[in-house]
Parts: sequence; structure tokens; C-alpha cells
Amino acid sequence: MKHSSITKSATVVLVMFLVLGLLTTTPSSASTATNTTNPPNKENSASPSEREFQQGRAYERGIEVTQSYEKAFALYKQSAAQGNLKAMLNLGVLYLAGNGVTEDDATGYSWVKKSAEGGDPRAAYSLSILLQSGKGADKDPSQAQLWLQKSADANCSPALMALAQNSMLGSNGATKDIPHGLDLLKRAADSTNSAACMLLFKHYDEQFIKDAADRKIQLQDRADSLVWLGKGAAYGDPAAQYEYAHQLMAAGKPSAAYPWAKLATDAHVPFANGIMNECIADIPPEQVTAGDKEAEKIKSAYPKQNP
Repeated sequence: MKHSSITKSATVVLVMFLVLGLLTTTPSSASTATNTTNPPNKENSASPSEREFQQGRAYERGIEVTQSYEKAFALYKQSAAQGNLKAMLNLGVLYLAGNGVTEDDATGYSWVKKSAEGGDPRAAYSLSILLQSGKGADKDPSQAQLWLQKSADANCSPALMALAQNSMLGSNGATKDIPHGLDLLKRAADSTNSAACMLLFKHYDEQFIKDAADRKIQLQDRADSLVWLGKGAAYGDPAAQYEYAHQLMAAGKPSAAYPWAKLATDAHVPFANGIMNECIADIPPEQVTAGDKEAEKIKSAYPKQNP
């Protein structure tokens, strides 16, 4: 394997992994044993290319199998050869990272581009990153912006967030337009992006402080901030769950705060256990039991991850 330029490669690839959700399930956090030799079976109705993609993803993440980039690479390559856009994208990422294959930025770029040209919104976003950074191809800011917009038009939430940041800050050639930026963030948040929810919460929370002289505006800011914070918490973001529990406790609502504090505590968020204990001290035992059931109900309704 190629080991040079590890720091540079890891930085770019890590960003892409976060975007694509490829690190959401790691070998160490898989819920089942990882010493099996066969990948999990998928629905028989899935096409061969989709089955190979799912098996490749299982090997890449170590889900019910021993993690192996080499096996993931081989399966992604078979799936990509049959036209699977998701496999093309993940194959490109493996080339860019040098995982399971010798690092090859140009080949990685070509697979990401092929997936993007085929219509995969996440690939379009990843292609915009590569064109902006010049990894695998010459830098081309105008083309990077074009692919970023294409990805956002397809409601890819990382692309929406990137455009929102440009609009709110007036960066990367965008005209500063905070209302437009907020609209983009809301679209990302409505696509189950908890990071967008937290940004919206922080924006309206800051406005709550700034608008203290006008109580009507201030109350609306507070209501808006809590709506988006609650969405992020419902999407399963432990940090949002902790903050939501904190806000509900500050509002004198320990029964409502308890399920969120419990979820944050179960996710090992620092200091969440303190809020949960405060809730328990303020509510009767039957409400604690009800809160435990509510926490399980919330958890079962978390949005499913993208494939």
C-alpha cells in the first residue's frame, strides 16, 4: 500500500466519509459478532449489483463480518461494473483513501465523477469537494460550484449546508443572504440532517438574546430555536438530545426532559446523567417508567441511514 501523503489524504477522505455516512457503523461498534466469514444475506428481490454493493458495504464497515477493505473493494468493483452508482462512489472513495487498494487519486476521481454523472447526489457533492481541492484532477472552482448546486438541487443535505454557509457568510463568491441561507439549512434539516438542526437552533437562540428588547420577536426566536433543536434530538443526535433536555429542564418541564436526558445518558454524553438525575428527583416513579418507554419509542423512530 502507498503510505506517503497520509495526512493530506486522510483529511480529504475523512470529510467524504462523514458526508457519506461511511463511519456511522465501525467494526468495534457492530452489534453482532465480527468473526463470521459470510456477509449478511439481503433480500432476494435485490438485483445482483445491489446485493454486491450491500455485501461490500458490510465488509467495509465490519457489519456481521470481519472488516475487510480488500473484500469490500472487490465487491464494489463487481457492482460498479454492473452500473451501480453507489458502488462507483464507494469504490472511488477506497481508491482515494488507499483502503483495500493502492492509493490512486486519479482513478478515485474518475469513479466519483462517473457516479455523479450517473445522477448520484452524494457523488455530485463529493465531486465538488475534489474539484475544489484539486484531488485527483486540476482545481476547478466553477465546476465545483456547478456540481455542488446539482447535489443541492437533489436535496443532498451536506450540499445544502455548504451552500447555506456560503450564503450566510457571503463566501466562495456567493452574495450574503441570510434568509436564503436559513431556507437552505431548513431544507437540510428536513432531510434528517441533525447538524443543520443544531445550526438553526444556534442561530435562533442567538437571535433570542439579540432581540431581548422586543418580547414578541424574542418569544418567536425561542420557539423557532426549540423546534429545530427538537428535530435534531428526534433524529438521534446525542448532543441535540442533551441540549433539548437542558432547555426543557430550564423551562420547568422535567417530565418532558427526562426521555431526552436518558437517551443522551445512554449515548455517554458528558453531564447528561446529571440532568437525568435531576429529572428523576423532580418527577414521580410512574413518570420515570413512562419516560423510559417514551425514550425507547423515540429511539425506534430514528431515521434510517442512507445506503
